[in-house]
Amino acid sequence: MHQLETISSDFPVAKLPSSDHGPNAVCATEDKVHGLMRVLFICKGAKVMLTCNLNDPYDLLNGSIGTIFDIIYCKGTKPPLCQPGVAMVHFPRYTGPPFMKDNPCIVSLVPAERKVD
Repeated sequence: MHQLETISSDFPVAKLPSSDHGPNAVCATEDKVHGLMRVLFICKGAKVMLTCNLNDPYDLLNGSIGTIFDIIYCKGTKPPLCQPGVAMVHFPRYTGPPFMKDNPCIVSLVPAERKVD
């Protein structure tokens, strides 16, 4: 969190709690869910890393580092009550079709659900 505060005071930091449900939700510690954090802090300009292979042919691989370009919330929603609708992330090695013509390395990422047994 401290490092996010040093990025810029122009961009608010979103504090996004994870949501968990099911019979084992209360005992789902970070070590049991493969390191997924209970609370995620993000803001424009923050560095992020993919933790799964999204698209091998376009170089969106596990371990790819990107920078958050923008965070978009659905109409009528905002943190801390909900997850963003889309995070726009700049991945310098992205080689796929451009989402934005003037910035072809921007990738739109939506929240993902992970199931843990």
